[in-house]
Amino acid sequence: MRFGLGAKFTVTVLLILAGTMAANTYYFVRASTRVQEQQLVERGHALGRLISLISPQAILTFDYLQLNDFTREVLSQPDVVYGVILTNQGVPISSSIKAPSSDGKTVLKAATPQEVMATLKRLGRDGELIHLEYPIIHNEAALGRFLVGMSRASLRQEVRQQLIVHMLLLGAVVMFLGMAIYAVFRFNGSSAHRARSGAVSIPLST
Repeated sequence: MRFGLGAKFTVTVLLILAGTMAANTYYFVRASTRVQEQQLVERGHALGRLISLISPQAILTFDYLQLNDFTREVLSQPDVVYGVILTNQGVPISSSIKAPSSDGKTVLKAATPQEVMATLKRLGRDGELIHLEYPIIHNEAALGRFLVGMSRASLRQEVRQQLIVHMLLLGAVVMFLGMAIYAVFRFNGSSAHRARSGAVSIPLST
């Protein structure tokens, strides 16, 4: 199949446009993902620093009810999957962990420290989680550690939505410009054809 000049020009323009917009979409989504993930980590840092500051007194007084309140409050924050306070020996003394349920709000009830550590080990293999750890210090003495896990699930979903919107916009722009360029060449071709058909030949006099 042979293409005319107009068709070749149209295809070339559309390919260049599609490539340019696809590259812009890729860099936009990549930059947006990086910024949003950094914001997710910063929220985790804020929670970690807060628990590290307010938990030493409860640890020193063995106030486990208050420690449980701290971890439950952490778990109520968006995108947080778990919050666990460990002793220096690595023994969990307070933990709140979301179950992998459809609503993402059910809290696992771990009965023993071994169950908590087994759950943390399993979550450690989850590539969708950002695992953060903060020391708990009082008067320069280490009392334990606070672990918090942030989920990238909502971030991935938002990125997918942005990508879909950009791809739909790309398709709409390419289709519109393709139709516009085709219409221009069609109009110019029709005009040229009418001009040739209406031309009058003037015979030469002898």
